Amino acid sequence: MKKIKHFADDPFLFHKKVLNCKRSGETKDIVESLDADIQDCFSVYNARFSNDTLQELEALTVSQEQKKALLDMYSFRMNPFQELLKVLTTDENNRISNICPNCTVGRVESLDHCIPKSEFPEFSDNPLNLMPCCMYCNSKKSSVWRRGGQRVFLNLFLDELPNVRYLFVQTHIKDGVPVFKFFIDNRNSIENNLYKKIEKHYSTLDLCNVFADNSDDVVDGLAFQFKSVPGLPEEQIRNMFVAQAEMLQAKFGYNYWKSVLILECCNNANVFRYIAGK
Repeated sequence: MKKIKHFADDPFLFHKKVLNCKRSGETKDIVESLDADIQDCFSVYNARFSNDTLQELEALTVSQEQKKALLDMYSFRMNPFQELLKVLTTDENNRISNICPNCTVGRVESLDHCIPKSEFPEFSDNPLNLMPCCMYCNSKKSSVWRRGGQRVFLNLFLDELPNVRYLFVQTHIKDGVPVFKFFIDNRNSIENNLYKKIEKHYSTLDLCNVFADNSDDVVDGLAFQFKSVPGLPEEQIRNMFVAQAEMLQAKFGYNYWKSVLILECCNNANVFRYIAGK
């Protein structure tokens, strides 16, 4: 995984766009009555987002009726949110990637509130607070997002992940088949607060087990490629796999699980023999 692009236009104008899409009624009236407060809150969010101090946000005091109306501002199927999703998942080459940035395994099918809307209903429709996400990650993420004055979970709009390894994989052959165990480790001295967020992110989403559960498909893909080029020297095939892993790292991040797995397959003689069909 790696840092991803965020909404680049005016978040409050996006909020007004959502509001304009709402039907006339009590919800719309209540939210319109909070217009000045919401604009102030969005301005504070913008500033905290810019200097990476979201953990210092304080929630707007609202009644239960106002909270319900603010929460009703978010509906994933509404056009503004579908348009936002398209913007956030379209890359610099105008290509859409629907791979969940939080796990890099699942398919994007929702927008996750980086800061829980239950605690901050005023940011239910704030596009800076909405990240593309698969249903698995959205359901697994905890509502606890700050502790001791620090964010405890990665925010991939803000956190720049290091180009050093923290994700590793151990391999052994069991009953003639490779078995993989992923783990994270700070042997490369990543800054402590960042590593704690990485650790919390991986443990909350159970990513190491998710990666292991999806490893067989990657290995099968390598084996198919091996068989598709009969007669090509093994070292040349190995170099081809390494090049693929490096290209995937460039697109999905230095610690992209498939890259880590492919490199392990290339470096582990027993696994490489398995892929070669020996």
